[in-house]
Amino acid sequence: MRFDSSNGNTLTNNTISYVIYGDGIWLLQSNNNTLRNNTFSDNKYDGIYSGGSSYNTFINNNLSENEGGIRLLSQSNNNILIANKVSNNYIRGTYPETGIDIEDSSSNEIMNNDILNNYYGIYLVYSDNTRIYLNNFIDNDVNGYSFSSTNLWKSPEEITYTYEGKTFANYTGNYWSDYTGIDVNEDGIGDTPYMGKMLPTRMYSLHGDEDSYPLMQPFEDYLASTPPPEKPPKFLTLPFNDPSVRIQQGWVYTFNPDPDAHLGIDYVKGTIDMPDTWQSFDIVAASDGWAMRSEQPGDTGTYGNFVLVRHDKKDLAGNDYFTLYAHLKTVAPTIPYQNRFSISYDYSDPSKWIYVKRGEIIGEAGKTGAANTGIHLHFEVERKGYDQYQSDPYDLYTTRDAYPMGDNEGCGPNYLWTTDPPRLPINPFNFVKIVGLSPIDMTVITPDGLIISKQTNQVPGATYTENVDFNGDGELDDIITIPERKIGDYIINVIPESGASPTDTYTLKFLTNVGTLVLAENTQIRDIPEQPYIVESTENGVIQIHPDFNVIPELPIGTVTALVTMFASLAFFKKKKIMSRKPISNQQPHALHRNPQQQKSNTRQHAATAKTQFTNEQCSSQVLTLQMFSIPFKVSIIFAGTFLCTT
Repeated sequence: MRFDSSNGNTLTNNTISYVIYGDGIWLLQSNNNTLRNNTFSDNKYDGIYSGGSSYNTFINNNLSENEGGIRLLSQSNNNILIANKVSNNYIRGTYPETGIDIEDSSSNEIMNNDILNNYYGIYLVYSDNTRIYLNNFIDNDVNGYSFSSTNLWKSPEEITYTYEGKTFANYTGNYWSDYTGIDVNEDGIGDTPYMGKMLPTRMYSLHGDEDSYPLMQPFEDYLASTPPPEKPPKFLTLPFNDPSVRIQQGWVYTFNPDPDAHLGIDYVKGTIDMPDTWQSFDIVAASDGWAMRSEQPGDTGTYGNFVLVRHDKKDLAGNDYFTLYAHLKTVAPTIPYQNRFSISYDYSDPSKWIYVKRGEIIGEAGKTGAANTGIHLHFEVERKGYDQYQSDPYDLYTTRDAYPMGDNEGCGPNYLWTTDPPRLPINPFNFVKIVGLSPIDMTVITPDGLIISKQTNQVPGATYTENVDFNGDGELDDIITIPERKIGDYIINVIPESGASPTDTYTLKFLTNVGTLVLAENTQIRDIPEQPYIVESTENGVIQIHPDFNVIPELPIGTVTALVTMFASLAFFKKKKIMSRKPISNQQPHALHRNPQQQKSNTRQHAATAKTQFTNEQCSSQVLTLQMFSIPFKVSIIFAGTFLCTT
């Protein structure tokens, strides 16, 4: 059965078996569908296959004896998998198969599933922010496998449960049949994290992901007769109205994983990690409440000028919620001042507090108390009173990489925001991500002629980051995130990093909401094409066009000056011979890991069709050529091969 661009369907109480050349059900770019109480068994490929399909619900289905159980690929995001039984999906084809397979897909929720006797229980590659909890992973060859992925292996909040006749409250993870840890306090939660199976490479199969709350028994033993947990109120909107503002730091400092290091969210208007670009912006109240202002003097490590707002919402223990807005340049003059050491909580006293409405301007972002870090808003959610019981409003105990408006989409469900996750007024599913796996840098020109590189960022809301080693080769990899996909040509120049060897390899991916293109995979540095990669973005998809002298996209006149300056500097830098660096082990994922791009290449139809032309150019003279034609200007940037050769 096939759903192609089909939305809002419900499929219940069916048996789909013995499909001799296909999946039980195949979803392509199909959203908001529900599959409930179905049986998928003995099919040639997957029980349920999803490609580029989001907001679907798979509940109480039985999937067995297929090549794979449930497979989510190519930006299949925000799906819910609950109470499914996925069993005995093993080796039928070239690759070991999986109970649940998630690749290039994020922000899904997986709970109350029984996953047993498969090769892989759950398999995640290039997939983040999926919440996985209260599942049973039993007797799979590899219960859990994760590569270049960061996910949430615990319940979204503490729950009350019964274990061995006693009642406890804690976060809950998953049951793993091969977990060998102990439970000293006998609360049913293992005392050490579950990190996966030890592989022949001497690495654990979760590769840095871990379940910090592993269950000692199957999840059913914890939840009998337990009512669903009460949820805290959702009452906050974003503390600004400027759509270019985004997260610089999350609950934990990027450079310090101590969970008590930050206790707030830092918002900036400018380029991530470049304080010199940060600008002031208006701060607004995130919800109705009583406001006061104060200050914590000092140049670094203090709140500086701040506003404290007490809201008309309480946590589950009956404590008032507060929000704090720190490092302000100015504060609205109508907000009364109190000394932070002697705050009166008498809200009837107009000399102490004034009532503000959601969205009312209460100040401007500044750097008081944070002169060394630059202009930004430090935003905290507190309970009970000033500087007490801080909470992460996004329900993510992590860095900005996992927050909306950071480098990746996604946040914890059902927490304090009125929209979950809170969004800026752009289409969050109309994005572009360009991933360069080392050792390369990238320069991208968008269809409207704007440039983004390490040195330049003309694209509103876009980021260039280099802080994660995705492929495990010891080098930090590059990601360009552009929040809105435009129609037209994206021009991508690949530049070897200083010290790169001609025989080093790189991989280049172009990810969008409509599919993923692999522009280069394990390509040697010496084979970087002389012309840039070009990807054509259309209303229906993206098409790869390899360098061709006849393909010369038009650029706005203003872009030409920036290009001339940038690439002239680059030519001077690259004129030096690139020396071979000390070899670094380019270890691939362990022997059990398969290449997601090779998977079923002969049996799948892809949403995006690639036009591929390859060229092999020999290294010649050291030159960088800039060709310009009559107005309107057209520019072709050509990197000569010898920038990549040693002589």
